[in-house]
Amino acid sequence: MPSSDLVQALSRGLLLLQTISNSGTGLRLHELSETLGLNNKTAFNILRTLSHHSFVQKDAHNRYHLGPAVLDLLRNEYRGQTLSQAGMELLRISQQLPGCVVTLVELSDNDLRARLRVSPDRPEILQRPLHLSFSIYHSSTGLCFLAQSRFQQMLLHNFPFSEHGVGQWGSLAAMQSFLQASQERGYVSLRLDANAATSLAAYLGGNYALGIKVMPAQVEEGIRQLLTSVEGIRANNQEL
Repeated sequence: MPSSDLVQALSRGLLLLQTISNSGTGLRLHELSETLGLNNKTAFNILRTLSHHSFVQKDAHNRYHLGPAVLDLLRNEYRGQTLSQAGMELLRISQQLPGCVVTLVELSDNDLRARLRVSPDRPEILQRPLHLSFSIYHSSTGLCFLAQSRFQQMLLHNFPFSEHGVGQWGSLAAMQSFLQASQERGYVSLRLDANAATSLAAYLGGNYALGIKVMPAQVEEGIRQLLTSVEGIRANNQEL
């Protein structure tokens, strides 16, 4: 497209965002003006518009940085890519492990919600459950998030162990030992009931975990399929 057909103000705004991003430490108004060859008034008006929409923000030293709206765009892009690829992985795993239940779980507002699911009753259908949630202390996906230091303190604060976890684990030390072992092997393995169904889960990154419920004969293959899927999804989302 010829440069004469471009919207000049929008082009300048995008260049400002790119310049701020490349700086690493933020830039002051005069530094942005000089770098892009703009007068201070023009640069200030563009920055004021970007600030109004939260695409840039100014710190106490009058340096401009990328704002939360940019991070929201990245998170939404990550979420879309994660859901898309995870959906394909859920269907693939259900074919490899007949009779299993595969679930993509999102930690959102201190709640664990199933975003995608494939179950034996509809093995070729990618379900989007609206009201399926999981316990922090009693599910493999909940324990998977507890095993991540990024989330552990927040979850322990919002769901006190003495109220929510002691019945399952007896002591905090016992649970922490389980979480440490899970961290070391890269996944959670939790036996669910007397029928020996086992729930496996691994952290995907961001606010997501992948869980698989399998029967005894499927546990070893379930672990392999879980780790293969997690590795692939992480690799494809590294750039975000």
